[in-house]
Amino acid sequence: MIGYSFTWKPERKDANDFSQGKFQDERQKLFNIQHNGELTEQEKWRATDKVKGLPLGSIEKQILAERQIEHDKKIRDQTRQEMLAELRKGFGNHA
Repeated sequence: MIGYSFTWKPERKDANDFSQGKFQDERQKLFNIQHNGELTEQEKWRATDKVKGLPLGSIEKQILAERQIEHDKKIRDQTRQEMLAELRKGFGNHA
């Protein structure tokens, strides 16, 4: 053996040496986003879009649509209860 030859290839700065798999890494990122008290709700939605590779605003639209559905359901339920109460009151007076 006459000598050694070494080659060195620099590592990317953003290389993840400790990756536990793409799914686990994404879950960890999403957990960190949701439990970050410094972020506003809108910032959390945007960060979630970025992590999931979605167009910005996707999560916000989805969440706002879900909230609207819940709100509409509450209004319908409340209206039903009020109508039932009125019907019961009306039947009570004529009985």
